Amino acid sequence: MRVIAGEFKSRSLLAPRGQSTRPTGDRVREAIFSMLGAYFDGGKCLDLFAGSGALGIEAISRGIELVVFVDRSSAGTVRENLRSLGAQTRARVLPVSHHAALTRLGKEGAKFDLVFLDPPYGLGLLPQTMSILVERELLCAGAFVVAEMDARTSVPEQPSLKLLREAVYGTVKVAIYTFGSQAG
Repeated sequence: MRVIAGEFKSRSLLAPRGQSTRPTGDRVREAIFSMLGAYFDGGKCLDLFAGSGALGIEAISRGIELVVFVDRSSAGTVRENLRSLGAQTRARVLPVSHHAALTRLGKEGAKFDLVFLDPPYGLGLLPQTMSILVERELLCAGAFVVAEMDARTSVPEQPSLKLLREAVYGTVKVAIYTFGSQAG
């Protein structure tokens, strides 16, 4: 696994050990960033269910100012990947559950321009998590929410998020939403 483009292009990333995490592959990451626009001019990103941190690290490499990585089981891998790239100052790693992180971030008044949601498949976490992002006011106007799911899963609907695009890459489906001013 490697960074696709930007400041850290071609640098290798570690994947968490074991079978419980499925890192987003290079091809899918490349497609996601192609759909979003290749580069960013600052902004804040939330990489929820971060796993290796590959999506958030790709965002940093492409110009995002700060990424909050959330993953209870693989925070050590995310930290090691950030350290190997020298990107620790552009990241915050929360080794807690997604619920705990969303509660904490909501209380802090955090707002994000970009959110990656890649929960474990088959647990039905996407619709609930998307609703919590809206309810806790964690999204900036015009924010993008990128949801990754099993290709056989129906794309979740959330009234405050407008589906911009969905695409299937083998066994993975990606849906990109926008919030706020562009969602109406």
